Amino acid sequence: EKSAVTRPASSMLLTVGVSAAAGIFLVMLSIGVTVRRMLGRLMELDSVMSRTGDGDLTVSLREDGAGDEVSRIRHSFNVMTVRLQDLIRRTVEQEKAQKDAELRALQAQIDPHFLFNTLETMRMQCEIDRYTKVEDSLSALGRLLRYTFRWGSDEAPFCQEWDHLKNYLALMSMRWEEDLACEIHCTPDADAVMVPRMVLQPLVENSFQHGFKGVPPPWRLEVRAETADGCLRVTIRDDGSGIAPDRLGPLREVLADPSRTLPGSGEGRSIGMANVAQRVRFLCKPGSGISVGDRPDGRGAEIVLRIML
Repeated sequence: EKSAVTRPASSMLLTVGVSAAAGIFLVMLSIGVTVRRMLGRLMELDSVMSRTGDGDLTVSLREDGAGDEVSRIRHSFNVMTVRLQDLIRRTVEQEKAQKDAELRALQAQIDPHFLFNTLETMRMQCEIDRYTKVEDSLSALGRLLRYTFRWGSDEAPFCQEWDHLKNYLALMSMRWEEDLACEIHCTPDADAVMVPRMVLQPLVENSFQHGFKGVPPPWRLEVRAETADGCLRVTIRDDGSGIAPDRLGPLREVLADPSRTLPGSGEGRSIGMANVAQRVRFLCKPGSGISVGDRPDGRGAEIVLRIML
């Protein structure tokens, strides 16, 4: 009887021992597989990071959706590479836009000293001969060209941009005389605001290049600048033909993404709205930009430039 009782007990202990050993083996096997899988994912992460360190920002890690720390690191790495690519693209576009603007100014420069000396000689002769209007126009042209050719900085106080605009409008007023009526107003608190150079004239120039075409004179142009709600706001209005609906949509898309090309725009065009929008986007705080559309009363076009303070 004693032997019969001992055999079942021994058999039970043996079963428990085998089960425990099998359990431990399975646990160790599971841990080994998990560690091996984790090490494989970490080695892949290390390899991709090494390629990124060598300058290859096109690499990315597959999102496995495991939800652990390694998965979060992989996701953060992918987000980082996308942001780095976007930053590099924006930097390259900014440099290209700046160089393009400088190149166009240089192409028009030729020999500025000779040009300025010639203008000054003509102005002095007009003063001697009492041609007052011509003298004033030559003086305005000289100041306008001097500002245009001075590319020492990307930005300038708004008062300089405003003076440059007044010189431009003085020349347009001489050309069109009584056919053009200009009304401009700027609040004093806008004078010291730093803005990208050469942003006002190209926007106002659109009225003469496009808005007044096909519309008989007299024409009216309004430019108002004021600071309100944390931004400098410049509103340009004309009573021209407005912007055709099939042109307005593509124009707004270009202003939202200046890297795009406006259909029908040639390479030889002067600095236009797309160039201005691109420099505002790069040099000014988020929220700055250009919006275009018809005037609220439907009589012409309206361009609004916003520079966040």
